[in-house]
Amino acid sequence: MKRLSPLRLICAVLAAPAWSQDYSFSVPNVQFEVAIQPDASVVLKYGFFFQNGPGSHAIDVVDIGLPHGNYDFTNMSASSQGVALTDIRRSQYVNPGVEVHLGGQEVPPGGSGTVSFQCTMPDLVYQDTTKKDNASLRITPTWFGSKYVTGTTTLQIAAHLPAGVGAEEVVYQLNQPFAGKALYQGHVVAHWAFANVRLDGPHMVGLSFPKRGMTRVVAMSPWQMLAKWFTESIVLPFTNSESAQIVSGLLFLVVLAVTWVRFAGGTGGCLLLVLLLGSLGVAATLPAVHLLSWPVLILVVVAVERSLRCRKRKYLPPIISVEGGGIKRGLTAPEAAVILELPLNKVLTLVVTGLLKKGLVEQVAENPLRLRVKDRYKAEKQARLDNAQEDGIVTHNYEHAFLDALARESDRPVSEIDVEAPMREFIRGTAQRMKGFNLEQTREYYRSLIAKAWKETEAIGEIPEREKKIDKHLEWLVLEDDFDGRFRRWSRSGYDYYPPWSRPVVVSTYGPSSAPVSVPAGMPSPAPSVGGRTSFGDVATSFVGSAENLMGSTAVHLDPVSLGTGQPAGGVVDLSGFDKVAGDFFTALSQSSGGGGGGGGGCACACAGCACACACAGGGR
Repeated sequence: MKRLSPLRLICAVLAAPAWSQDYSFSVPNVQFEVAIQPDASVVLKYGFFFQNGPGSHAIDVVDIGLPHGNYDFTNMSASSQGVALTDIRRSQYVNPGVEVHLGGQEVPPGGSGTVSFQCTMPDLVYQDTTKKDNASLRITPTWFGSKYVTGTTTLQIAAHLPAGVGAEEVVYQLNQPFAGKALYQGHVVAHWAFANVRLDGPHMVGLSFPKRGMTRVVAMSPWQMLAKWFTESIVLPFTNSESAQIVSGLLFLVVLAVTWVRFAGGTGGCLLLVLLLGSLGVAATLPAVHLLSWPVLILVVVAVERSLRCRKRKYLPPIISVEGGGIKRGLTAPEAAVILELPLNKVLTLVVTGLLKKGLVEQVAENPLRLRVKDRYKAEKQARLDNAQEDGIVTHNYEHAFLDALARESDRPVSEIDVEAPMREFIRGTAQRMKGFNLEQTREYYRSLIAKAWKETEAIGEIPEREKKIDKHLEWLVLEDDFDGRFRRWSRSGYDYYPPWSRPVVVSTYGPSSAPVSVPAGMPSPAPSVGGRTSFGDVATSFVGSAENLMGSTAVHLDPVSLGTGQPAGGVVDLSGFDKVAGDFFTALSQSSGGGGGGGGGCACACAGCACACACAGGGR
């Protein structure tokens, strides 16, 4: 039950010629009958009683709106003053609808007359969505343009039910009760009465009844129901489909514009303007297509956001990957994490894990995590290297910058220590080490190492042997995306892992004989107290949790611009070149065009001397 689009309605109001304002009439009485047929069609019967205003234009054409456009002229008939009319055409002003030309039976100024109309409309009886055994019908009689119709109307609506339906089985819908129900020629008739109403808008009624007398009803999917609601008029204030189309259209334009700005990073303004104008045109003229565009837009939004999230995650400077350059072997776990571009909090966790595992630092507080560089390693780099060599410890170049940062701010939690500079240098150094090698082959190599480490570890059933394997491959195990979930599954099965630097070798308890009882390493034991050494959970959970804010701030400073190796990360694509080309084109076009004269144009909507009516469509001429 479609109404004129807002653009057509505004156009009609603004452009209608002045002489069309001469029509003024009342409709004191309207009788509207709806006969429900077993095949889901209905027979519509109208009886209009017109009272034309003195001095008004003669009523010589009546526009009648119809529920939908799938009608057939061969089953239509009309009469005026009891004389049959044969000139029935598609309406020029009411869509969907027809215009009935009264010919010599027009209603003169100051006169009155009766006009009748009858037609059969298919596909109007639907499956009741609230009760599977019922059918449903909703319909409103036609109405007239408010600038033409005067006075009030007594409106009578009658719905003829199929044979075999009992009066008590027919129920009303839309909170519009029946005025009564009666038995007429062997079938039930439900009746509504509206007294002294303005016939310049819809008067929707509805009913539900058992469908056992029906051979067919129209079944609709939830999507079809939404599309029907969206494209047809609904009577409830502020929820009619025209309002829904306007709100949906405006919201669509806003979402499209925001998504485009994020996609193109503020470039491509000319293309955006074309998209917005095209979307506006579709929303105004093709509401069903506009509704179908929403799922497409949502998919685009998801794709753009995923792309942007991936871009934010990428912090590795561009590397000239040499095809056939081979695999770069010998990288440490933190370096492998960098070339795999894993989250920075995981990279930091691996660096700290390495420092703890080697005994270069120790924990002084658990929550928030505080670390202290051991005195032997607070010295300058060369002295630190000499001490590490004496202790049989291998240090990596990138670890010295982190040790210096921890030594300078040992009284602060790890999450508050500025590690931006060490991280930047670490990432740059890793990228330098990859020069001359094949990046993708190297990534695949280290992914296979991670998978192999987990496969070997999980294949071991005996706890002591498994613990040795975890000790050996700890950093590589952490590189797995779901490493924490895997460790938790071990914990739920009764095995808690403690890394070597925090593992209690012996826990003494006393039984009845007061003899000490040793708990082997690797068995569940009390958590270390504050001031003791850290557990793996402290590093991988407490530290990672507190490092989330650090990761966010570090990621901002480690974009390709700050590294001096890339372009600003705006949107997914950069369309500034297109903007320049479009700007040059329009500049050249304006310079080459000369002066010109004006011309007329626009929209002309006029009444051709008729009463205007609309069923489920509103407006009219």
